[in-house]
Amino acid sequence: MSKTPIADLWHGYAERVVPADAEKIQMRETKRAFYAGAHGMFIRLVHESSKGDTMGIQFMNRVDDEAKKFAEEVLAGRA
Repeated sequence: MSKTPIADLWHGYAERVVPADAEKIQMRETKRAFYAGAHGMFIRLVHESSKGDTMGIQFMNRVDDEAKKFAEEVLAGRA
């Protein structure tokens, strides 16, 4: 198991999504937003899971659905 799970995700994301010629400030702000989003999602998941396993699973399914829909919007050029 990785000791840096968010960093691992960040590096994969940055390689696939952030333009190679991105300015330093764009990289910094994108990384900050990525980490903030990851932390916010973690806090929310912990909160939802504390309500019971079913609530946690339902929350994760909603997150997955939303992320897939957003990816479709990105690919279609609408997001």
